[in-house]
Amino acid sequence: MKKSILTKDMYKACILVLRRLGGKATNAMLEEAVAEEMQLTKEQLAKPHSNPRYSQYGYNLKWTQTNLKKLGILDNPVRGTWILTPKGVELSRQPESIDNDQLYKEMRVIQAKSPPKQKKDVQQDEEADLEDSWKTVLLNELLSLEPPAFERLCQRLLREFQFEEVEVTGGTGDGGIDGKGLLRMNGLLSFDVYFQCKRYRGSVGADAVRDFRGATEGNKDSKNLIITTGSFTKKAKEEAIKPGARKIDLIDGDLLANKMRECQLGIQESVSVDYDWFDQFK
Repeated sequence: MKKSILTKDMYKACILVLRRLGGKATNAMLEEAVAEEMQLTKEQLAKPHSNPRYSQYGYNLKWTQTNLKKLGILDNPVRGTWILTPKGVELSRQPESIDNDQLYKEMRVIQAKSPPKQKKDVQQDEEADLEDSWKTVLLNELLSLEPPAFERLCQRLLREFQFEEVEVTGGTGDGGIDGKGLLRMNGLLSFDVYFQCKRYRGSVGADAVRDFRGATEGNKDSKNLIITTGSFTKKAKEEAIKPGARKIDLIDGDLLANKMRECQLGIQESVSVDYDWFDQFK
């Protein structure tokens, strides 16, 4: 097995991946694409961190993004979304000039010059970290479920979104179909929905999408949905909307977490203080 990947080893890969993705990407997109760019093994991706909210890879990628932001190469104007700054765009045009060791040295200089944080700033950072990490905590909890339990959770989620007659049908010989339900549109139109649940830590590939389409072939008027705790590869996404084939809708771990939060399933919102709001009275 290869040695662990350090944060400083990831700078260049993160920059190049963002350029390839058009200069903008979500955390989930970056996590998948950087791993692919660095050709990381499943063992490296699965290695846990001492903080149970993260894998070692996910933790290091988080700090890579943060450090590149401090270097003025990345920015995240919207939480969970990263873009290349003008400096980052210019740097990405000359990949041969991107030196991980040099960027690491520049980061150390910035850290040395940074003044000690005030208690208020530390608390705000902790709150921001909590906001960034809740999805990791949630997805780790989902990964701890047995497959039948995860299927029942997906059943509950679909019911929350007004699906009717939702039932889990998974089992031996299910052909890849874990459940089905009925969705009505405006109380007029209705259609069957067949779903598959994949409790994955990694990425779902094109073969899985293709196989699920085959499993639902006898139900040509149905809508079909794959729900995973992981992500979908680029080829899987392309297969899902393949011209001439029935579309397969995809819900990855990021969207799954957002929908669970929207329905308050397993999520308890905390109250925090907006310190900046009080500045108007000072």
